[in-house]
Amino acid sequence: MGSMTTLAPVRAVVGSRVSDTHGQDGKVSHLIQAESAARHALSKEWEIVGSFEDLDVSAEVTPWRRPDLGPWLTDRQGEWDALVWAKVDRAFRSAKDCADVAH
Repeated sequence: MGSMTTLAPVRAVVGSRVSDTHGQDGKVSHLIQAESAARHALSKEWEIVGSFEDLDVSAEVTPWRRPDLGPWLTDRQGEWDALVWAKVDRAFRSAKDCADVAH
């Protein structure tokens, strides 16, 4: 019998983005977004290795230019395997940004 290989858990970075923290009018708070993203990662048995929280940042700002997420996509890209948001509209406003991050 061959030896079994144990796979390392997926390393996840969870986060949130809120375009306007002052007038939340029905928007999901960054705390609820982060909790939801973390719950999803843990339900998949992923290891949460970090988080990002971009507050008062429009989705029109490219992910690489966001203050908290940006470094995870550039300087720290080798530290994680998956990015987790509560909802896709918290991540991207354009299909191009979505495709670029996936690439």
